[in-house]
Amino acid sequence: MQRIRALTEFGLDAIHFTYCIDALCPFKTKYYTLLKESFPHIEMIIGTHAPQMTHEEFRKEVKEVLCHPRESMVDIIKGRKK
Repeated sequence: MQRIRALTEFGLDAIHFTYCIDALCPFKTKYYTLLKESFPHIEMIIGTHAPQMTHEEFRKEVKEVLCHPRESMVDIIKGRKK
């Protein structure tokens, strides 16, 4: 809130919620509502670009990147995993 309040002094007229927030953040509705109530003169825009996939596809991709299975050193040494 302090950062947005400071930015309003420079003529901030819109806040963009990134696709990541839109697709992943469990608090996005709470943030949106709080910001809209606190700064009714500022436009709230969901998204920063046209999505390339659905929220579900995006969540799956993020999960694969962040939660990949751990590889066993034994499997690596024996050549079962690369």
